[in-house]
Amino acid sequence: MEGNSMSVFEGRKGALCLLRDRKIEVKRELDKSFACMKRDVNSLFSPQSKRGGNKTVTAMGWINRGLAVYEGVVIGMKLVRGFRGLRRGKK
Repeated sequence: MEGNSMSVFEGRKGALCLLRDRKIEVKRELDKSFACMKRDVNSLFSPQSKRGGNKTVTAMGWINRGLAVYEGVVIGMKLVRGFRGLRRGKK
């Protein structure tokens, strides 16, 4: 009987070691992913002067940003109109 309980204990110990190792591996993957996301966000929102010293690149960046703002405003207006229509329909 005692031999059987030792194998159960060793199985539990092995399972705990596997879980611990997997936890460490997942934490490393999360750290890598977080660093990658941080780098991407920093590159998206960095000032134009750091991304390119070329005047054309800077102008294209301003145009791109302006179009993004315009699209955001248009989508916002459409959403507001949709919400107003939903409210009026319930009366």
